[in-house]
Amino acid sequence: MVTIAGIDEVGRGPIAGPVVVGATCFTSTVSYPQFTDSKSLTEKKREQLVFEILEKADKWVLIAVGPQTIDRLNILEATRHAMTRAMSYLQAEENLVDGNMRLETSLSYTSIIKGDATHWQIGAASILAKVWRDRLMKSYDTIFTGYDFKKHKGYPTPVHKKALIKHGPSPIHRFSYRTVSQLGGEIQRALLTSNSDELLIASEKDDYFFTPPPEGFSEYS
Repeated sequence: MVTIAGIDEVGRGPIAGPVVVGATCFTSTVSYPQFTDSKSLTEKKREQLVFEILEKADKWVLIAVGPQTIDRLNILEATRHAMTRAMSYLQAEENLVDGNMRLETSLSYTSIIKGDATHWQIGAASILAKVWRDRLMKSYDTIFTGYDFKKHKGYPTPVHKKALIKHGPSPIHRFSYRTVSQLGGEIQRALLTSNSDELLIASEKDDYFFTPPPEGFSEYS
């Protein structure tokens, strides 16, 4: 049987937190149409499906790229590098990548625009990445208080923008993003000192990091 991997990202649009690439590998000839674009599903439905994905996938990986690396490389390059690393980890015979991505890799892959809605392997990856990132942002809400990360997950909502003006940027904000630089003032990341900042930096390895899995994922890691 041919091994097929689906690869997708979540978190390019937010102004805080990591971009997360999810990748799932299946050899089963059974189709799972319920694994579809995470954006089309409710949070409750995603939570229901994620453990089914983890149980049915032959192999999976999540790679989070932190805000410091995003600031240095830019969001597109950071996403490309994470996708390439995910493909290298899974070593599937076929790789289905969401979007119009051009990756520097010797591995065979096919980029598919809106692939998360048309190919369930990519849909599974999108659900996995979305649930994982949402849980991570909820955990950050207890560390970086005042921003309401648990609700907007780092996206530039009106509430988030007001908090940015009031508190300035946190260590997990993306300083290269215009919204952060305009609303967050001139505070530099190097001047932000807190125990939580040290935890974030300690999580980084080689610019990319496999962060400790949020609650509910540890049994599968």
